[in-house]
Amino acid sequence: MDMNKKKAAVISKYKNLLKVKKALTSPQIISVLVWCMQIPLSHGAVGGLSRESRTEEDNRIIELVLTLIRNLLQISPNIEKLDSMPDTLQQQFLVTLEKEYLLDVLIILCQDINSKDNMGWNLLLMEIIFYLTRGYEGKNVAEIYLTKLVEQTDENLTPNMP
Repeated sequence: MDMNKKKAAVISKYKNLLKVKKALTSPQIISVLVWCMQIPLSHGAVGGLSRESRTEEDNRIIELVLTLIRNLLQISPNIEKLDSMPDTLQQQFLVTLEKEYLLDVLIILCQDINSKDNMGWNLLLMEIIFYLTRGYEGKNVAEIYLTKLVEQTDENLTPNMP
């Protein structure tokens, strides 16, 4: 009987985590997170260009946002296949991250991983990439990327017709 109570408690906590994830992954919240990171990210060297140095507060803001994103991604979509909501929720979250340009921010941070300003976030960024790609085959991720790249190239090559 004690095991049943523990299992029920775990399932209850998991459902509560999903509710928190759903509340915090709305497009409005994600756009606020991107907005919070804009000024701190504008400080510091980017692509070899020297700018105003980041303050300790700038670094804390960026780290807090990245940690929140990592923690939201970490909420597993398949603990016991309780219902179809988790898979859908994870996919919606990924789409929201893309629409609100947070994936672009992550890509830029990952590309500049050797920068002195970004070194403190290397592990955090690797964890985010891990959770973004968890459950996907590497081949599938590459195919999706290549498909999008071809679509973008086709759009750029297509002349605008009135």
